[in-house]
Amino acid sequence: MLKKIAGFLILILVISFLAIIGTAWFFNLSPLDKPERVSFSIEHGATLDLIAQNLEKHHLIKSALFLRALTKIRGTDQSFQQGNYAFAQNLTTLQIHDLIVSGKQVNLRITVPEGFT
Repeated sequence: MLKKIAGFLILILVISFLAIIGTAWFFNLSPLDKPERVSFSIEHGATLDLIAQNLEKHHLIKSALFLRALTKIRGTDQSFQQGNYAFAQNLTTLQIHDLIVSGKQVNLRITVPEGFT
């Protein structure tokens, strides 16, 4: 009888683990599979909640909650860099997270014609 209970508990643990992994995999996927780039700005003082909601609203991530949980797990909830970004719409939530934490922004090239300075 004790072996049956232990086997049942192990089965429940394995199913729970697979459900958690499956859910994380699903929410990490890109909501759109388009290579087009979308401009996205993070203003000075923007909170993680606001950034996550805006990324979800612009269809760059599937779930703001998943991004917030990811930052808590990785300890990067205070590491987002302000600036202007250009994200391809086929990036995963983890890839977008890593780009914002690293601060890799859009570089703009400006040419000032001679005589305009």
